[in-house]
Amino acid sequence: MFAESRSDSKKVVRKLQPQDVTAIVIIAALLPIGYLFEVSYVFSFFHEWLSDEWLLRVIPLTYCGLNVYLNLWKIISVGPNGKTSELPSVMKPGFKYCHSCNVNSPPRAFHCPGMVYF
Repeated sequence: MFAESRSDSKKVVRKLQPQDVTAIVIIAALLPIGYLFEVSYVFSFFHEWLSDEWLLRVIPLTYCGLNVYLNLWKIISVGPNGKTSELPSVMKPGFKYCHSCNVNSPPRAFHCPGMVYF
C-alpha cells in the first residue's frame, strides 16, 4: 500500500523549471526581506516607531503582503480545475477526453503535452 502511494506521488511531482525556482525564491525570501527592510529601516527615517503615521503606512503594506501569501495558498490548495474532479455525464460537442489527465478538454485547449490532437 505504501509503495503504491509513493509511486502515485512521483507521478504528481514534476521537475521544477527555472521560472518555478525563481518564483519560489521571490516568494519565500525576497518578499519577507523587503518587507522587513521597508518597515524597520526605511520607515524609521520618516516616521517614529509605532506612531500613527507609521501605522498608516505599515498596515496597508502588511495587508498587501498577506494578500500575496493567501493567494498563493489558495492557488495551491484549490488547483487548476476547482475543488471537484468529477467529469460531467454528458460530453459537450467538440470536447476531447485526455487519458493522461482524466479530464474533458474543451476545444482549442492544449492543456496537456501528452494529449493527442486529431
